[in-house]
Amino acid sequence: MPQERRKVENAAAKAVEDSKVTAAYACRDLVSKRLKDPESAKWERPWYSDAKISEGGVRFGVQITGRSKNSFGAYTLSVFDCDLRRVGDNWQAIRIKENGK
Repeated sequence: MPQERRKVENAAAKAVEDSKVTAAYACRDLVSKRLKDPESAKWERPWYSDAKISEGGVRFGVQITGRSKNSFGAYTLSVFDCDLRRVGDNWQAIRIKENGK
């Protein structure tokens, strides 16, 4: 019995970890659409908050940091906070905010 429980817990932990990764990519995609030059974006490793599981599905907070070109062609560093909700196989943005703005 304990071995079966461990398998279930490991499978659940893997599902949460997989969701974190896909949430980070969704955040990058959503933020990239807002950039002046999306192709110039250079992303650093994302930071995750704990998953929140509610009736509306799984929610994640993801913070990504990256550099991209501004209107003058200079690279600027930006930090974005994304609150995302899993809806079926897709991620839906609840809130995207650039820190400092």
